[in-house]
Amino acid sequence: MRRRRQDMPLLGLNTLPVGMAAVILALSAVLALWLLIEPQLISGLAWPWRLPMLLLGIWVVGGGLAQPLLYSDSPAWLRLVGGLPWYPVLLVLFILLLLIRALFM
Repeated sequence: MRRRRQDMPLLGLNTLPVGMAAVILALSAVLALWLLIEPQLISGLAWPWRLPMLLLGIWVVGGGLAQPLLYSDSPAWLRLVGGLPWYPVLLVLFILLLLIRALFM
């Protein structure tokens, strides 16, 4: 059975449709640039809030940038980062938290 183009992975073993993986990759790149330009969005937080935001940001941005790199010889943890069904939800949550932070700074 032939796979439709939209069901094919972007590269490697990515389980997301090519459109969603491309959007996640683009959002992660924009987030990385935004945080390079505005580092005080996270660094200005108190430590009890900064640590969870920092860990969530590392996971969300790093996982999004790793989306197209999921090859068969990739470590299992790298395949799990992008393959979790709730990954896009955490990406949107992180973006919303940063937007709220930017509005009320």
